[in-house]
Amino acid sequence: FGLGKPFGVILDERGLISRDLMEEPVFSSWREIMGAPVTVKEGEENVIIIGEKEHQIPLELKDKKENFAEFLKFTAQARA
Repeated sequence: FGLGKPFGVILDERGLISRDLMEEPVFSSWREIMGAPVTVKEGEENVIIIGEKEHQIPLELKDKKENFAEFLKFTAQARA
């Protein structure tokens, strides 16, 4: 049953929600994103870290995860 749940990344008016296959969703609000460091996890090709929360990103973004992290910070600041 757990395999049938959707996984991926959602950006909406509240913030970022990510979910990896067979894992619970991880949520970071735009306020959290704006106030926390957004970094990439070394050695993990599809993980960014917001504060202490690890978000899985789609493999299509793995080569651009630094850009995605910057995009999240920019978007959080623009929403403030």
